[in-house]
Amino acid sequence: MTLQSIALNTFYKFVSPGWRASFAAASLGKLVCIVSPRKKVGIENLCRAFPEKDMAWKKDILKKCYHHLAWSLVEYMCLVKAPGQVQSWFVDVKGEDILQSLSRDGKGAIILTGHIGNWELLAGWLASRGYPIHAVVRAPNDRSVASMLADFRETVGLKTFSKSNIMLGAAKMARKGAFIAILADQDGGKEGIHVPFMGEACSAPVGPAALSHLAGVPIIPLVSYRKKPFHHEIRIYPPLSDPKGEDRAGRLEFMTREANEVLEDMIKKYPEQWLWLHRRWKK
Repeated sequence: MTLQSIALNTFYKFVSPGWRASFAAASLGKLVCIVSPRKKVGIENLCRAFPEKDMAWKKDILKKCYHHLAWSLVEYMCLVKAPGQVQSWFVDVKGEDILQSLSRDGKGAIILTGHIGNWELLAGWLASRGYPIHAVVRAPNDRSVASMLADFRETVGLKTFSKSNIMLGAAKMARKGAFIAILADQDGGKEGIHVPFMGEACSAPVGPAALSHLAGVPIIPLVSYRKKPFHHEIRIYPPLSDPKGEDRAGRLEFMTREANEVLEDMIKKYPEQWLWLHRRWKK
């Protein structure tokens, strides 16, 4: 085991709902604020997204983001120990009839979300509700940590695809009724489509639109937010538009642009709960 995996395992063994969770989240949050990982990137991103806000506001959002990430890890460790409790942590769910209708009819979907709220907890909730959820993930470089995370996700009922090899397999499963979750709020690289995001052009991942087109299933945006520790809300949006009269390139660009707009909407509601530490706008 590596040092990182030992630390994660020790943390996992310690936390549980109650005083231990509060102590662990407060201690980790303070430590992360002191270390301030990728602070420069976070501030640069906030300046791009909210040029009208002053620096004090941006620094406060980044500080709250650090504490949010600490709580997200604590909540997830608690979930892995007892997956069945997750439903009681989501106290307000809007739009679940959309998922229920698809599931009842045996229809698949592409679940569009981002690194917003506690996305791992959200996946656990979907699995606990009996939805056929599969997530597209990128494994950490640390193999020991990657192995632990894979075990954790299996424990909470989440099945995963490797990000490097998903298209045909994921499309086939979606056609058979699976829900394929993609976190599409990071840089799309050379394969992405250049569209506006928070007022500035960026490369957006084309994966959700391409999978939707290939599998013939809708894109359903979905997000959760923490109201307070172990109390979350979920919003499930109506399916994104699909301009079927357009050619493939036109459809993908239209749907990717709309996906970006929905992700913007999700982030602006609770900006402190988004992962500002990724280089979203690459030159």
